Amino acid sequence: MANFDLTIDPRAVKEQIVSFIKKTLEEREGSGLLVIFSGQNDSYTTVQLAIEAVGIDSVKIVILSDVSKSRRQEISSNATKLLKISSENIISFDIRKISKQFDTVEGLIPELVGVVPISQQHNISHLLLRTNLVKKIVGEKTYVQVGKSTSDREKFFQQVIARNKVRKRLKILLAYLIVERENYLLVSKTNKTEWLAGLFTPFGYGHAADVMPLGDLYRTQVLQLAEYLDVPKEIRDLAYTDILPGVQNKYQYFFDLESIDVDRILVRLNAGLPPMKVCAELHLDIEKIDHVNHFFQVSKIQRKVPLIPKITK
Repeated sequence: MANFDLTIDPRAVKEQIVSFIKKTLEEREGSGLLVIFSGQNDSYTTVQLAIEAVGIDSVKIVILSDVSKSRRQEISSNATKLLKISSENIISFDIRKISKQFDTVEGLIPELVGVVPISQQHNISHLLLRTNLVKKIVGEKTYVQVGKSTSDREKFFQQVIARNKVRKRLKILLAYLIVERENYLLVSKTNKTEWLAGLFTPFGYGHAADVMPLGDLYRTQVLQLAEYLDVPKEIRDLAYTDILPGVQNKYQYFFDLESIDVDRILVRLNAGLPPMKVCAELHLDIEKIDHVNHFFQVSKIQRKVPLIPKITK
């Protein structure tokens, strides 16, 4: 019988991940590790594990942000204070300057004229975006790829979301510029909950990486590890999403559930239990379980891209 207990031995898990990171860097003959740093729990946890694996001098963080200079400085200052990482090993980019160049590119595509990033769409409520993402666009087979629009309204939201994801992929572009120049490995902070639910931008931040140390730990388990590593509670509680800016708790936003309940559902779905059996075990609303299952099913294509045909020779 499958074990659905989400409790971990954080000390043992930490040792396994640290050993994995160290071995991977040695096998790849890398000179160090680079982590795209958001200032949230998974970033702090990942950097701490990386530092323990290869030493603080061989770890760099990059803050690739479209927020204000003062916010980037705050993230950098907190990283220095809590992680003891040298300011020389902190790289900060304001990607807004590069992102604006895509306005010119979009001008060549009539359908994208006037479409600006979500962060600038002050007149669009997140409630409207949620309605379209969760109830309409998610109804297609490609979730974060948005799917085929059937109305002008859906097409508009499709354009807005596509425009927003440009910046998520810019982060990867710039990160790989650094790691390939310096022979580093890019380390992702994505956890198993985000991975199985598809809460990342394909080929963007949270997806593309050389190493994903937290990829086999559900959000609930990462929190246990973070507490063991003394990540402050105010940081552990953060659960922003890179899909939509301004969303402070992606689990409540997308699933109307606490992250522990999302994990309890996903661990069973991933083991092959049908939704009705999950419902019987957890005594949760079947509609919410079906909703999580929908994300789980349609995200499979995101986790397996690119698709390669099997050729019979």
